[in-house]
Amino acid sequence: MLLGTVSVASPTVPPTIEDLAIPHHLRHDFDGQLELLGYDLSTAEVRAGETVRVILFWRALHSMESDYRLHLQAQDNEGNVWAEGEFPLAKEEYPTNHWNEGEVIKGQYDLAIDAATPTGEQTLNFKLQTLRLGSGQASNLQPFDYAQDRPPTSNFQPLATLSVVAPERLFTVPTEIQHPLRANLADKVAFLGYDLDKTTVKPDGTLHLTLYWQALAKMETSYAVFVHLLDAQNRTWGQQDNAPVKGTHPTTSWLPGEVVSDEYEIVVDATAPAGEYQIEVGMYDSGTMLRLPAFDEQGNPLPSDRILLSKVRVD
Repeated sequence: MLLGTVSVASPTVPPTIEDLAIPHHLRHDFDGQLELLGYDLSTAEVRAGETVRVILFWRALHSMESDYRLHLQAQDNEGNVWAEGEFPLAKEEYPTNHWNEGEVIKGQYDLAIDAATPTGEQTLNFKLQTLRLGSGQASNLQPFDYAQDRPPTSNFQPLATLSVVAPERLFTVPTEIQHPLRANLADKVAFLGYDLDKTTVKPDGTLHLTLYWQALAKMETSYAVFVHLLDAQNRTWGQQDNAPVKGTHPTTSWLPGEVVSDEYEIVVDATAPAGEYQIEVGMYDSGTMLRLPAFDEQGNPLPSDRILLSKVRVD
């Protein structure tokens, strides 16, 4: 339902530095055109394969003829780069050549840390590149660091320090899987089988289920797992949907060949009628809600892109 139209306009007076409540203050002047006032991070400790949000506070010193782009990278002490990205300073729809003199912008940038990143400290670096309109040529812009009273000596400049934590990993398929069962999800994930603590449960009771996955490739999308308890009419009487391992081990952090043990507790609806139920599992993209295509061990498509497990009796 459309309630109405809202008109959004730029403030006539930009906020003061104090109004911005910048957690980490800086003062980087880029060619007298643009100033970096400070930054914030969503977290100073990030797991390999996850994303850190970098927040930068900018101020236009003049109306600009160029569009500036931000480059971020995370680099270890040996010079290895484990994350890199290029971003517009605000949004693609609001390039810097549209900014007004004195305007203050809070930019947010999501930097994905490579899943193979080892545990240790990383330096978060940044640089600006400008594309002069009509020229088609880009050049790096060097900031003047007032704190050091000198221009920098390299393109990338240190911004902050990140602590990266690599999860413990298993690359051997467990031999004690209670119910081995093979399936393939879009050549990204293999399903290896599951453990189930019981096949008879009461209404309001809990089923303890462990799923075993194996990564077939590195993934740039964080897929959610669905676990549903269904009756004969495909009505859901218990479910749990989340990123693997209770959200702590997203698929973006998996490495090829890695085996993931993924536990669930499915609470049966207190009003569930007595009868036979089916457990279905699989994965989907939470952004599009589309399930990963599922295939059995022989490569045949599985109906509804789901893997069916044991039947359960509710008494």
